[in-house]
Amino acid sequence: KKNVSAVVEWLQFENTDVPLETEVREAAKRIDSRTCSMDDVEDLMDAYPNEARIQWKACRWLADREPFRIKDVKERHKKERKVLTLKKIPERVIQAMERYPNNADVQAFGCAALWHFARDDENKVTFMERDVARITTAALERHQSREDVQTYGCCVIWNLAVNDENGKILRRMDVQKWIFRAMDNHAMNTLVQEKACGAIWCLAYVDDTDVDGDDVLGPEAKKRVIRAMSYHAESANL
Repeated sequence: KKNVSAVVEWLQFENTDVPLETEVREAAKRIDSRTCSMDDVEDLMDAYPNEARIQWKACRWLADREPFRIKDVKERHKKERKVLTLKKIPERVIQAMERYPNNADVQAFGCAALWHFARDDENKVTFMERDVARITTAALERHQSREDVQTYGCCVIWNLAVNDENGKILRRMDVQKWIFRAMDNHAMNTLVQEKACGAIWCLAYVDDTDVDGDDVLGPEAKKRVIRAMSYHAESANL
């Protein structure tokens, strides 16, 4: 049996008279603290699967482990990502997103965490097998008003589509429909536009003779990309 971290042991076993709400509040504080460890996050996600607050805070902690920009990712980040993957942390994130489809915070920070994990080539493959594309597009559809969900959801699609086989599946799933919707709903948000254009870029390079390239690079995509470039001319990344 796996040993739980000291914080979970204290919360659940040494304070049996503490109300659940107090217990959960203390667990949430632990994740927010500077001393929270990888083991703490793993154990708290396992100990409180039915507490959305713990799950989204844990997903946010995981997302914050890597820089936002790929150019800032160092070798230490890649090594930690491997360790977390071996500990099945991405699966916990996926389970949280499946358990709380209507919780925008879980979906936003879940997508943010999966985006970083999907920087790993092996994860790109296993995530498609684990239905991450469907889970992500469901989040994009269900939480269209949330800019963070739209931003990180497009990031997940972008990283998944770097793999050519994944790109074929994504295009056949018509994921560009939800990318276009994100660009329309948040035309003035630079990050949404930047990540959506990145996703379109990768999807457009998919080598698939069974899918017409105009599905992605047709007038619908072009007008949105041109609009984004016009509205956000100050953004070098876009």
